[in-house]
Amino acid sequence: MTEQASVRVGYVGLVTRAVAIAIDIFVIDVLAILVGGAVTLIASLFGRTGTLSPLQAIIGGFAWLVWGAVYFVVFWSLTGQTPGDRLLGIRANSIRGRAPPCRSPAPSEIFG
Repeated sequence: MTEQASVRVGYVGLVTRAVAIAIDIFVIDVLAILVGGAVTLIASLFGRTGTLSPLQAIIGGFAWLVWGAVYFVVFWSLTGQTPGDRLLGIRANSIRGRAPPCRSPAPSEIFG
């Protein structure tokens, strides 16, 4: 069995973080498009065609915002990194070096 070398990096630059977030936003958007396409396909099976009303567009936009927030919170809470972070080798750790807890007693445990 081989062991992976652990490299501790204290700081990751702004550009690296921006690229990781761009990757995550791409994933969020692709999943939203796939879900929207599936909903449209299912609705067309029941005879629903046409354009969205303004209320439906607002609900869809709100659902996208909630999906994006849930995506980041779940990944950061469970693994300490999103797929974009993992791809670029970024990991959010608490002061103790572990993934941040879902319910931290104090923000200082996560942010220093």
